[in-house]
Amino acid sequence: MSPARASARVFVALPLGAELGALVATRCAAVLDQRAFRLARGEGLHLTFFFLGDVERGDLAGLTAVLRAELEGLAPPALRLGGSGAFPSPSHARVLWIGVEERAHAGRLGTCRRAVLEGLARVGVDTCTEQGRDFRPHVTVARPRGRAHLSAAFGALALGLDWDPGAVELLESHPGSGGSRYGCLERFPFSKEE
Repeated sequence: MSPARASARVFVALPLGAELGALVATRCAAVLDQRAFRLARGEGLHLTFFFLGDVERGDLAGLTAVLRAELEGLAPPALRLGGSGAFPSPSHARVLWIGVEERAHAGRLGTCRRAVLEGLARVGVDTCTEQGRDFRPHVTVARPRGRAHLSAAFGALALGLDWDPGAVELLESHPGSGGSRYGCLERFPFSKEE
C-alpha cells in the first residue's frame, strides 16, 4: 500500500451542504475577482471545528467511535451566515470568510465544538492550543492568489442566510490542482428536536 493510501488527511466540520454551499459560493463569486482570488467550491464549504492532518487509516475507527460517543444526543445549533471578513486582516488577507452566528439556542455551537475537542483529546490529539483560542466561527470562502486587493463589495457582503446543520462530519481532504475536494468518512447526526 502506498504511503498516500496508508493515511487520510482529515478534519471535523459542519458542512453547509450542496444547496446552501452553492448559494454562498455564487454570492461570493459575484463580488470577488476570480483572477485574484481562488474561490472554494460551493459543495465543499464548511465550518471547521478541528483540522487533524494526516491520520493513519487504522486509527480512524477508534477516532470515529470516540467522536460518536461525545457528539451523540447533542441538540442541533440554529445558525445564520452573516457578514464577511478576512484573516489576519482585510489589508493583509490570507483567508476570506463568512461569519457564522447563532440565531437561536445560544451556546449549542460552542457545546458542539467542546465535545469535538474533548473527544479528540481522549484519543491523544493535542487540542490545548485550540481550546485556549477564542472560537470565531466562520466558513472559508476564498484565498488570494498572491497580493490581491480586497474589494469593498466583499467587505460589505452580508448574507443573512439561515443554516440548520444536520450533522457534524469527519471529512477527508483530497488535494488537487483545481482545489481540494472533501469526502465524508463519518456523519454524527444531531438529535431530532421534538
